[in-house]
Amino acid sequence: MRRAVALLAISLAVAGCGGGASRPRFEPAADWHLLSGDGELAAANVPFAGRDRSLSSPPSRTVATLPRSGVVIWAMFSRAGKDSRRALPLRLTGAARSNPFEGFSWAPAVSLPRCFAASGSVRRLAGRLDGYDVDLYVFLGTDRPSSAQLEAVDAELARLRL
Repeated sequence: MRRAVALLAISLAVAGCGGGASRPRFEPAADWHLLSGDGELAAANVPFAGRDRSLSSPPSRTVATLPRSGVVIWAMFSRAGKDSRRALPLRLTGAARSNPFEGFSWAPAVSLPRCFAASGSVRRLAGRLDGYDVDLYVFLGTDRPSSAQLEAVDAELARLRL
């Protein structure tokens, strides 16, 4: 009996610590390139620059060379704390125009490179999703994305699994 209780306790502990759960990820999709690191995920509809593939730093080199139709999604995540961050609607329409972290260059087709937020080429979503706090940036290759480009971003955001 003691052995059964011990096995049950170990099973519950492993399940509660993520032993049976999968890691956060983007589901694979045609024409999307995916990266994952410790607390970070990235997806792009163009190949990642060689130095960005390790995710040892943000995918800034890929963003700097984005073609007009290019998209990079960069998500940082951690287990949710006890604060009251809003639940994320993972749709680009819920994202705020933003400036990226220091060190990012702009895509060649961005017309207002000195102010990403004004151009709309960088969008940010921050909040809570499925037990994680998420800070997510979407980098667009242009400040005038097509409806097809925006739909592709929403489809990729729908494939995010936390």
